[in-house]
Amino acid sequence: MNRFDSTRSSDSGVFCMEPQEKRGEPRDAEQRRWLKLLRELPDVRSKKVMQIREQIARGTYETDAKWRVAIDRLLEDLNR
Repeated sequence: MNRFDSTRSSDSGVFCMEPQEKRGEPRDAEQRRWLKLLRELPDVRSKKVMQIREQIARGTYETDAKWRVAIDRLLEDLNR
């Protein structure tokens, strides 16, 4: 049988498809592989996010140099 277990409601006559696997479990090998890779990633991005949040809270995140770089990149993209 497939991963769904079909049952029929006697009141409405409607067939319902209910997953046999438990909620939150990966459905196939590829999904399990991706989840394993995600769990093994270093925690670098969350540290970066926390640093940026702190800078924003202090009012030091946006600088003239960052704005110039952002504007230059935007103009480059628009001129393509």
